Amino acid sequence: MASHRPLAVPAVDAAPRIGMALADFLQVRPERFELIDGEIVEKMANVAGHDEIRDILLYAIRDANGGFITSERTFSLPDAQDRNWVKGSRIPDLLFFRQDRLDAYKADNPDWRQRPFALLPDLVIEIKSPTDRNRDVLDKVQRYLNDGVPHVWVIDMERQRVYQFQADGDLSTILTDKATLDGGDLISGFSIPVMALLV
Repeated sequence: MASHRPLAVPAVDAAPRIGMALADFLQVRPERFELIDGEIVEKMANVAGHDEIRDILLYAIRDANGGFITSERTFSLPDAQDRNWVKGSRIPDLLFFRQDRLDAYKADNPDWRQRPFALLPDLVIEIKSPTDRNRDVLDKVQRYLNDGVPHVWVIDMERQRVYQFQADGDLSTILTDKATLDGGDLISGFSIPVMALLV
């Protein structure tokens, strides 16, 4: 009876790991960058109208006291299996966190001040400048939703519109200059006329 030897199976290289080691991430220059699909993308300067809208929203949401709002803060996408690996990072114009989630994150990560901020926002707000291409803004929105951010708002100065996207990826609301932007159940007490953001 002939003996059979098992066939040799050629080794298959594992897919390249996207991201970088935490130690390398903390050494990247320039300091204001996003890590997108393994590529370092430098953040560009904003125009004055962009910064004005950002500040109006920042103070209005902060006054509503519904959670924690901050601007242009880096949040990272950590690897679930390796705490010292960063899969990606983002710097939205504005980030909002429900206070209970933020408190739990800090309690669970006593060293959070020494590491990249690794908590997905409950809401990201992007302000579209006249120089931004629509395709790039939509790509950015989809990236946030793919990351797991449940709510994304886009303030469009040029078209005088506010676009609200949900976690399912659908555009749920378009607000014109006659409408009022409010925080709904996410940011109770927050409300501002859209026109106040577009003057």
